[in-house]
Amino acid sequence: MTDFPTMPRSAQSTASKVIGGVIVVGVCVWVLPTVLVLVVGMAPTIVAFFTDRRREKYAAFCVGFMNLLGVLPVALGMWTRDHSMDSAMRNVTNIFNWFMMYGAAAIGYGLYSVTPAIVAFVLRLQIERRIGKMQGYQQELIDEWGEGVTEGAKTDHDKAAQDAAAALDDNDKK
Repeated sequence: MTDFPTMPRSAQSTASKVIGGVIVVGVCVWVLPTVLVLVVGMAPTIVAFFTDRRREKYAAFCVGFMNLLGVLPVALGMWTRDHSMDSAMRNVTNIFNWFMMYGAAAIGYGLYSVTPAIVAFVLRLQIERRIGKMQGYQQELIDEWGEGVTEGAKTDHDKAAQDAAAALDDNDKK
């Protein structure tokens, strides 16, 4: 059996990148009108990607998906009617298309900025509900076993309750 010579790993990686790049450039040239609309329409997403300092890029995701929803009707209209550079230029220079594409991105920015407050509110409600349940269980134990159960634990419980209340108040101030 004959062993065939293989390329080193780095050469395979480089060859894959070159072939992938050629395919991407070829597709971009083939669908150039769509690429023009996507580049112009998705500008807020590109800005969100480069300005978001988090590694997870939550702003880019939130803005990007909403922005894509605003750009998609314009691109679909081009695909179903006239997929030419003239059509792309008409769509890019139409103020209503700009409003739709960038308005959707603005909604994405709004969702990105409001979501942390909503999550904090829901978590606070869950924590307060758990505290209420625990206090109910505690009262049931006291009713069943008597006040002697709480001796020595009263001071620890009071300190823990004060710490929890202070943490909730600090979150309110933020």
